[in-house]
Amino acid sequence: MTVNSKKIIILGGSYGAILALRTLLSRNNNPSDISLSISIISPNDYTYFNIATPRLLIEPESVEKVVFSITEIISHLCANNPSHNVEHVQGSVREVDLEERKVYLYKSDISYDYDNLIVATGTRMESSVFKLDNIRDQNYSIQQLKSLVENIKEADSIAVVGGGITGVEVAAELASNYGKDKTIDLYTGNKYPLPELKEYHRNIVIDKLTDFGAQIINNEKVGISKDFKSITLSDGTKKEYSLIIPAFKHTPNTEFLPDSVLSTSGYVYTDGHLRLTQYHKVIVLGDILEMAMSSVVDLMYSQKAVFEATVDLEIFEQKSVQLREYQKCDTSYRFVVPLGKDGGIGAMFGFPLPNFVVRFAKARNYFIPKAKEFLGY
Repeated sequence: MTVNSKKIIILGGSYGAILALRTLLSRNNNPSDISLSISIISPNDYTYFNIATPRLLIEPESVEKVVFSITEIISHLCANNPSHNVEHVQGSVREVDLEERKVYLYKSDISYDYDNLIVATGTRMESSVFKLDNIRDQNYSIQQLKSLVENIKEADSIAVVGGGITGVEVAAELASNYGKDKTIDLYTGNKYPLPELKEYHRNIVIDKLTDFGAQIINNEKVGISKDFKSITLSDGTKKEYSLIIPAFKHTPNTEFLPDSVLSTSGYVYTDGHLRLTQYHKVIVLGDILEMAMSSVVDLMYSQKAVFEATVDLEIFEQKSVQLREYQKCDTSYRFVVPLGKDGGIGAMFGFPLPNFVVRFAKARNYFIPKAKEFLGY
């Protein structure tokens, strides 16, 4: 039987990239007998279970439990499917030539050819504590985390800027541990925290944070000083803090792609099957999709099945496959947000979760003991 070989490049080293690799190695229905040569390219050689970051701010000793070698992940996943070859290339992507199907890295004269490209480079945030950097490896983020932990311990007053899930979780962790001894202020930048959720859940958040001793400041689009020591309010007033933690603003890691496939904010336009419209050999996955929600929930419950069908058609050439259409995940439908260690808010299939369920599911340990399982190996 003739074996067809394909070169596959996966860009990224976090949830989306690992999901892409797991998918490629798990497709057993391969009538074309296609053998894959897969290269995963990422700046980091370890992946970081960043979901646990809010808890790490008060339990930094757990950081070693949430970083995992990409090489070890590859070895584990390949053990069950030795017919494909997988390598990890550590480097930052400078450019992708969509016409010539080539990937170029910074500080390298080597180009990488591909038959199919999977772009899963994710987003970064104002602080690299919450997301891996797009240029520097995981050691930079870990060192930043450790420095932030020390700064938190020494601070008398802390401002958390960002009223989304990350900002609320960070404010809850800090206030539940330090609210009696330190000033903890949460700037939501909106009418209230978590504006995408129902009023019932928002009210619980407000009551819980207030009980912890935190103050919530709404309707302020603030400016942050370069030294992260002062905030400028909309009326020009400045407020000084010992420490300011930015927990907002996702920036897509897509600078290497041409502007023609990007929105003005850098997110990637695709068709409903996660392919670049004019380049079907390029599949996009994760936070960088222009039409998607920036969440692991959306990746697992909305994108995964669409991606699998597209991979079967575009990579494994199963012409009879029925492509699936992406539908955005409703975050008010399925979420869990810890508010300290004793519980929080959550919903499943649109129904509120009791506090004890939220505590057992995530609040008590932020999934740290199951981080490996969460990453799928």
